[in-house]
Amino acid sequence: MNQIKKVSKKIILAYCIPQFAVGLFTAMISNYLLYFYQPSKESGIPTLITQGVVVLGILTFIGFVKAVGHIIDAVTDPLVANLSDKSRNKKGRRIPFMKYAAIPFGLSALLIFCAPQNTPGLVNNIWVAVFIWAYFVFYTLYMIPHNALLPEMITDTKERVNVYTFNSLFFVTGSALGYVTPALVGMFKNAGLDVLLAWRATFAIFTVVGIILLLIPAVMIKEREYVNSVRPTVSLMQSLKHAFSNKHFRWVTLGQLLEGTAMSFFQSCIMYYVTSLMGLPETASVAILAISIVGSLCLYPLISKWGKKSGKRKPIIWGCVVFTIAEFIICFGADMPGPAMVKACGLALFVSFPFAVLNILPGSMMADVIQYDTLITGIILTMLVLFLFFGDLRASLIVGISMPLSILLAVILLNFAGFAIDLMTGTSLIIAIGMIVDNSIVILESCMRSRENGLDFREAAVEGTSTMIMSTLAGTLTTVVVYIPLAMAEGLVGMMSGPLSWTILLTMLSSFLCAVVVVPLAFVWLKPKAKEELPINRLLARFRAFYRRVMPGLLRRPGRVVSVGVACFLAAILLASQMEFVLMPDNYDGSVSLEATFRSGTKLSVMDERIQELEDALLEDPNFEKVTLSASENTATFTAYAVDGCKRSSEAAVEEYTNRFGGSPGMDLAVTPTSSDSSMGTMMGGGNTKDVTLVADSLDILEQGADQVADAMGQVPGVIRVANEFDQSRVKGRLVVNSQKAQALGTTESAVAMQVYYLLNGMTATTLDNYGDSDSEYDVVLEYPEGKYDDITTLLDYPVATQSGRMITLRDIADVEYITTLPSITRQDGQYSVTVTATTTDTAKYTAASAIDSAVRGLTLPEGVTVGTGSLDSTTEEATQSVSTALLSAIFLVFLVMGIQFDSPKLSIMVMLCIPLSLVGSIGLMFLSGRPMSILGLMGFLMLVGIAVNNGIYLVDGTNQLRRTMPLGEALVEAGTTRLRPILMTTLTTIISMVPMIFSTDSGMSMMKDMAYIIIGGLVASTLLTLLLMPTIYLIIDKKKPKRLQAENKTQ
Repeated sequence: MNQIKKVSKKIILAYCIPQFAVGLFTAMISNYLLYFYQPSKESGIPTLITQGVVVLGILTFIGFVKAVGHIIDAVTDPLVANLSDKSRNKKGRRIPFMKYAAIPFGLSALLIFCAPQNTPGLVNNIWVAVFIWAYFVFYTLYMIPHNALLPEMITDTKERVNVYTFNSLFFVTGSALGYVTPALVGMFKNAGLDVLLAWRATFAIFTVVGIILLLIPAVMIKEREYVNSVRPTVSLMQSLKHAFSNKHFRWVTLGQLLEGTAMSFFQSCIMYYVTSLMGLPETASVAILAISIVGSLCLYPLISKWGKKSGKRKPIIWGCVVFTIAEFIICFGADMPGPAMVKACGLALFVSFPFAVLNILPGSMMADVIQYDTLITGIILTMLVLFLFFGDLRASLIVGISMPLSILLAVILLNFAGFAIDLMTGTSLIIAIGMIVDNSIVILESCMRSRENGLDFREAAVEGTSTMIMSTLAGTLTTVVVYIPLAMAEGLVGMMSGPLSWTILLTMLSSFLCAVVVVPLAFVWLKPKAKEELPINRLLARFRAFYRRVMPGLLRRPGRVVSVGVACFLAAILLASQMEFVLMPDNYDGSVSLEATFRSGTKLSVMDERIQELEDALLEDPNFEKVTLSASENTATFTAYAVDGCKRSSEAAVEEYTNRFGGSPGMDLAVTPTSSDSSMGTMMGGGNTKDVTLVADSLDILEQGADQVADAMGQVPGVIRVANEFDQSRVKGRLVVNSQKAQALGTTESAVAMQVYYLLNGMTATTLDNYGDSDSEYDVVLEYPEGKYDDITTLLDYPVATQSGRMITLRDIADVEYITTLPSITRQDGQYSVTVTATTTDTAKYTAASAIDSAVRGLTLPEGVTVGTGSLDSTTEEATQSVSTALLSAIFLVFLVMGIQFDSPKLSIMVMLCIPLSLVGSIGLMFLSGRPMSILGLMGFLMLVGIAVNNGIYLVDGTNQLRRTMPLGEALVEAGTTRLRPILMTTLTTIISMVPMIFSTDSGMSMMKDMAYIIIGGLVASTLLTLLLMPTIYLIIDKKKPKRLQAENKTQ
């Protein structure tokens, strides 16, 4: 086992110094290459390459060569990274690349400006092209290993941020020195050198300085002493395929490419702007660039704070707008009034803002790509459903307009409420995508139906909106009021659901405003036309015909209908009783954590052998791409990260490694599932472990109880390991000094304690530095030979000096007491607490947990020992109670909205029956998916309460309107057929928008799968059962007998 040294400040300085050279070379190439080879008349530089050559119709020769160089850089980056990762060099994987690339890197930068001929020609053209391309190759060979070295040397996040800050500081300082090139050129020209030699002499100085700085880390950093390298198992093509499979990653990459192009344009043109357009000397560019750099550095804290407060999008957009304006000023702003130097300095201050924005924020956008991908997928699928039903692009566009407007208004309101767009609010927007178009769909469909009745567009918009405005308001309110209890919840549920609830609440209110204001106006403006010859219309016509045939029979048999509804509800309850419940859904990806604990006294050679066996097994496992190790005292902890798309579950890996290494002599191995991220599902998921917590007033009886529980656990089928904290207990000897004896013999307890401390730990005699190097100091410690006083008998014979100089032994004044101690002692409500943990097989993780609970309940524990509540169980109980309270409150609030809408408790109760009817779909889909119920699933139920009743509202509201002009039986059937399209459209848009959440592989989205399963299954069941059963239930509640219904039909 390699001992990794702590990285000193000197090593950090050695690592950061090359950034000065990189900044220097970057300034040479970016700012002066184009100016040097395509000089202005004012520069006095002779023409060295062919001018006027245009490549591909748009690029000059220098532009073409640099473009190819950047392509070479892009292609060689992953290749060099792969070569470095898989290097077997004995000096490390990074330093050898840096060592051999440093000199060619610097020389190629200089040789670019040293074309051999003083007149234009093919030789100079080839020379410049070759060395520009060589520069990019050697830049990659040095910088890719250099960048990879930092995270391997320094694992602490805060310290790593500090090093990145030093890196940036050295880079900016090197760039600043590069910006004074015109001043140095002017000095050499004043000394008598011609202009060409003056430029080359300046660059030669930069090159010598840069090469020396590039070589410093290669000389000073001994990579093997600071890095415990782990070779990757994923191929280069797999890594590239995974990265570029995400289209938004490609868009972000394209954006950064365009940003780099614009930045390169600015840096290349600044010299022309200063000399040719503004008529200033070359040295003026130094002041301009210095002002822009200092200005951007001053803005860094403000930009960072702005990005955290309002998100990254707004600052980046404004940064791009300001930068675009700056580019136009360079091209067309020379004729602006005012002194030239004032205008140039004003431009420098102007661009300091986009410099600061574009240096800080774009890189962090990559973390948002996956979540954004899921949001856009939901929008696109929703739009497809709209087009499928309307068949008219303008009709789909009307509803489509409501989505971004609702989201935009909601984001504005969220900003005023103090919420940022993060994982929870972003996920909430994804959930709301399908719901926010429901109101717009209902209003638009009603307007189009009024249009079919012969009204013009304006009249149809008024009538259609007024007809459905109350039902859409009720549907919105039933969805909104559900989230009020969640938004007010506290604890874990409040932390999780607060942002989610406020986001959906504000989004739904925004969608209602858009539906009743924007949709009618857009309907009048765009004038959509209903298309009858659509495949979906033929399907709807068949369903309407089926509905008209079936419903009269169902209305005549209310008893059977009620029986079907009750049977569905009982089936849902039965399925729910067979499901397991967890606090949070597991979010493991095949990764595991292994903690090897060695018994006290285990030899280092044995520990090293066992650890090496584990490390070799993990590195050879093709399911892992990365393995990390940390060791302290007698414990070694491995974390093995799974490859992307790992087919083996974390629980299966736990079972495999527990069976393989769990019985190793002298080592206690605990294997637990984990994930590549630190999401809440990973931290709180139970995995395949079961904990039992015991409490007692005495450690002795607590140990007896823990042994009983451990034995009972070991007998449960499926348990492969039992961890008892008392198994890690240690017997310690405590030296007790008799104060009376000590005083009688002329000493004190404190004096004896000090002598024993020096005896066992040694004494620091002095401190020496390393040849004057204050960063390296060594303590000179005096101690007895190792093992001399390890035996307690020998220790008691140790001579102790009294104050009078008399020598006595410890045995004369002290006794030894032997006690049993735990590595850590936990107390719960004033009692000692211990946790016994059972690890089970993947297939038995739920059945074994239930069997363990039964076995523990059947034990006769020692008197005073009771089964306590673990922290996870307590959190689960608290969260369940909180969600249950919110669920009951939501049902009551929905009932109040129904009562206000229908002014009838009976009809309100009838609509509320949509909720139990939806349970069979929700629980059934969860049961078929094999997922346990979780807090997020219960939150999905709560959300379903507000969504499921909407279809019932539309159906009952339509029936109430139609029964004024026709018998109740016909009104019930007609309401179902006329409201069929909006009911199906609103249901499908909500379902389709949540489908990406089920199939998303992002850790944040996968946590929400339970919620998506509940809502999708509940909506499918609720929609079908509402259409088929609700009319009969309406009839029963209205107290109309079948015979009366038949009489009404005959009358008509």
